[in-house]
Amino acid sequence: MKWWFVTFVTHNARVSARMAAFHVKVGEPVVLGADDQKLVAAAIVEACRKHHIPVLAANVLPDHVHLVVAAASKKELGERIRKIKGYSACAFVKGRDFPAGDHLWAQKFNRRPLPDESSLAAAIAYVERNHYKHLERWGAEVIATYEGAVRPVLEPYTRTFRRKA
Repeated sequence: MKWWFVTFVTHNARVSARMAAFHVKVGEPVVLGADDQKLVAAAIVEACRKHHIPVLAANVLPDHVHLVVAAASKKELGERIRKIKGYSACAFVKGRDFPAGDHLWAQKFNRRPLPDESSLAAAIAYVERNHYKHLERWGAEVIATYEGAVRPVLEPYTRTFRRKA
């Protein structure tokens, strides 16, 4: 089993070079409020439990998610992230007044293999402190939301795999 550092973003949160090259029309980005972040965090944990997906670290921010997740191959990783994104998107649509047919997540995700203990430890630290990186953009609420609402949802699940990793 390999560990991967994964990032996926909310719909229209980022414009890639490919999107710009193909003149893809971009609408308003989906931005998650504090309650939305907590709902998405809970849905991610539920999806991971349901599909037996090991996760060592996770963070849900207003416009993106970071995970340190296990998968044996790129193909398996893709399937696992598809399940996490799909499950959390369905929970979000059901839990919020979100227009049917609109998208919560951008289509793709970024991944990087973590080949050794040093890179794994660095990725976990980065994910767990990522909300501090975004203080200037999102304000102190991003820290309060993570510490008070998101971390208490994610941490009990991620800690179970720390003992095994």
